[in-house]
Amino acid sequence: MLSERSELMYKIKYMPDDEHALLKSFLISLSKDGNHQIGKSVLLYIDRLREHGFDINKDFKSQSLKKIKEKLWELRPKSARILLTYHAKEQAFYILNCFIKKTNKTPEEEKNKARILIEQIK
Repeated sequence: MLSERSELMYKIKYMPDDEHALLKSFLISLSKDGNHQIGKSVLLYIDRLREHGFDINKDFKSQSLKKIKEKLWELRPKSARILLTYHAKEQAFYILNCFIKKTNKTPEEEKNKARILIEQIK
């Protein structure tokens, strides 16, 4: 018998709401650059986030998900970074931005893009 927790699957939504266009364009750019493994890792981490939610660090891989600021989280597959937020009423994670991280700190420009999108979630 499955526990109630294991039956729960979190929703994954995308901002702006344009049928995954942001993620698709990110994956296409990775493919063009020869980064197929990073693309596969991105899809795996999103799938694990859907499955485990905030328990991803415990149930999948430590340091997979890191809180950056209030309402802003960073999913960390390889060198890719996926900025997201969580909407408790919907039990949904919203993917806000995707990029390759080239420095130790998350660029302010990327965080600002995500913050603007957070404000648009109702």
